[in-house]
Amino acid sequence: MLKVSIDSNMIINEKTLGLLAQIKQLAEKGLIDISVTTRVIADKDQDPDEARKSKHLKEFDSYIKVGTIARTNLTWTNTGDFTVDDEGVQVSQQIEKVIFGKISANDKRAHNKWADVDHLVGHYFAERDVFVTQENRMWKKRNVLREQLGIIVERPQEFLSRFPGV
Repeated sequence: MLKVSIDSNMIINEKTLGLLAQIKQLAEKGLIDISVTTRVIADKDQDPDEARKSKHLKEFDSYIKVGTIARTNLTWTNTGDFTVDDEGVQVSQQIEKVIFGKISANDKRAHNKWADVDHLVGHYFAERDVFVTQENRMWKKRNVLREQLGIIVERPQEFLSRFPGV
């Protein structure tokens, strides 16, 4: 069975809900296993719209969660996040470098960028097969991520094309 991680933007972005429904149908048919990383909480933490935030967190709860690297201000207790050894630090830094270069703590989007890195770190250490995202920056770096770390990044349409006629 193919182990698939979906990025939180698949749930947050209203335009991808139809594609997400198709991916969920594959899981219901037993063809794939879907997870999200624990970083989905951080992705919604700053949402000022409480109703939307609640709706998205409820949807996140319907998926298997895989832990990711523990970070100050991004990790909540008892979520499954983990501290890393030298290999984990190297993997995290390599993903950061590939996608963003170097993330500055002064960057107003640093929180979001580290969360994006952490999604891929969790995916990597959980040994998932495909990371499905609408994130352009990740998708544009998919070849480097695959070559350097073995991380397969696909857009939802690409992923769904693996299952013609299903």
